[in-house]
Amino acid sequence: MWNKQAATPTRLLAALSLLAIAGWLPSGAIFTGPEARAQSTASDAPAQTAATTETLTLAADDRYVVINVEVARTPTEREKGLMNRSTLPEDRGMLFLWEQPTQVTMWMRNTPISLDMIFIRPDGVIHKIAANTVPFSEDLIPSNGKVLAVLEVRGGLTRKIGLRAGHRVHHRVFDGPD
Repeated sequence: MWNKQAATPTRLLAALSLLAIAGWLPSGAIFTGPEARAQSTASDAPAQTAATTETLTLAADDRYVVINVEVARTPTEREKGLMNRSTLPEDRGMLFLWEQPTQVTMWMRNTPISLDMIFIRPDGVIHKIAANTVPFSEDLIPSNGKVLAVLEVRGGLTRKIGLRAGHRVHHRVFDGPD
């Protein structure tokens, strides 16, 4: 499980190192881009694991939370997202990335668990959070602005850690190369 206490930079680096050594488990959930609704043909198929897993850090005021994320980069990976997954540990999620900032629209089709959707600008600042989304809902959840990524985590996690719009997400995509 993930450490709910505030992490110092040294503790954060130690935690990241341990996570890098450990194997990653797939998480589960949803998604679609603005055009994907019409293209969604494989939505009833079993979930597949995204191509890669990585870590990122949510920075909420003085608290840092490390999340292991599957990274969905291709249209097929983004379309499939976390559909048909019945569990999602608190320290797991899926990061949907686009090549350039764009308006995106998500949904909960074929997703049996509630999620928090974190819409992230190119600089890593959180633009918007859609908390506790409704399982199986096909209601559209728009970004309401251009974003580079959407992070999906277990429903209720953002409230639990005090994460809100204006806070940051640290990942090599937003922070640049090390």
